[in-house]
Amino acid sequence: MIAPKGLWHKFEDDNEKLSYLRSVKLIPKTIGLRPIYYTGPYVSSATVCDVVGYVDAYTLVISVDGALHCIHPDRLCEMQSISVSEKYRINYIKTPKKSPLSFVAFDFETADYDNSAPCAIGMAVVKDGVIVDELSYLINPEVEFSPYTIEIHGITPESVQGAPTFPDVWDEIMPYFVNYPIVAHNAAFDINVLRKVCARYEIDFPEIECYCTMEIARKQLHEDSLKLTDLCSKYGIACECHHNARRDAAACANLMLCMLAQGIQIRPRFTSCKLEDNEDDEEDDCEYFGVVVAHRSKKPKARRRENIRPSDIHPSVEKFDESNPLYGKNIVFTGELSISRSEAMQIAVDSGAIVKSSVSRKTDYLVVGMQDIALVGDDGLSTKEEKAYMLNENGCAKIEFLNEAQFLALTKGGAYCGANDD
Repeated sequence: MIAPKGLWHKFEDDNEKLSYLRSVKLIPKTIGLRPIYYTGPYVSSATVCDVVGYVDAYTLVISVDGALHCIHPDRLCEMQSISVSEKYRINYIKTPKKSPLSFVAFDFETADYDNSAPCAIGMAVVKDGVIVDELSYLINPEVEFSPYTIEIHGITPESVQGAPTFPDVWDEIMPYFVNYPIVAHNAAFDINVLRKVCARYEIDFPEIECYCTMEIARKQLHEDSLKLTDLCSKYGIACECHHNARRDAAACANLMLCMLAQGIQIRPRFTSCKLEDNEDDEEDDCEYFGVVVAHRSKKPKARRRENIRPSDIHPSVEKFDESNPLYGKNIVFTGELSISRSEAMQIAVDSGAIVKSSVSRKTDYLVVGMQDIALVGDDGLSTKEEKAYMLNENGCAKIEFLNEAQFLALTKGGAYCGANDD
């Protein structure tokens, strides 16, 4: 293996690289980008290399430990069959679901605003605290792409030509979801995508345990910013090409490892496993990532919520205090407060706020009360919360979340500190 001499072509982006690696049979057509290993004499053990370009049809240019080398595609293909990747592929599928520090982080990119048609999924497999594999799949969503989503992730209809549909991809990745705890950043969004696409193709939704790094950052670490890029920057984690599913999944996995290293106690953000009707359920403990936490309580019965529209609320004051922090701000309510929804809306309107019934890019504040699990599901998030998190994560909005006390403090001209304290 020698360094390239003369002119050679460098891949411009991941799409070009993926297309070329498929053409030389380094990656199957149904698989997205994944680590390529070099096992030759220049390294002591199998090492991930970066295929950066090619000289011609018979010569690839790879980077091994920062040095450029040339290698025949067939030779590199042979190395994959004996690489550590394949060894792990046998072992980690069989790893017990609750093995400490073993999990799979994943990230979806979607083709439409409805979020029922993923066009890419990235996964990072963690075994005993180490990322042992990264997987990436382009998916033919079988729907029309939204210009809005293309602008976010750069995946176009041309990018997924010839790519497998979700059922084909699911056949390959499903074992990871059922054999490992699952981790995502803003898990409510990604699990919602999974639920919708499974329903769309009439696929049984699996029993999973899911953890959310964004919720851990918000509720336990009380971080000022919940964006993946900001959190990775704070913890010294590389997070390049945001909204590249594979790289976002790897960044999420590393972020989770940093959080676990701090010794925090966590419980699943939500799970699809149903609790048995047992009187001892609430007293049982269960173990996640080697940490014993209290079991989730039983589902309460659904309560009827007050049905009132923002248009029914009119100011009861003659003049607004324009110095009030809520003056002119768009505000939305979700969940149960200690006061009635109509009373909360009236207080907001009298403060000069504009009450809306749904979350949008123009929303300034989302007031979050107690959620009824029987109504919103095991994740504990209402549709409004899920949408707000998604808009913030995608950089389309800067919605601030308030609990009841913070909302009331603002209506009185006060202030609150940082994110939710819940």
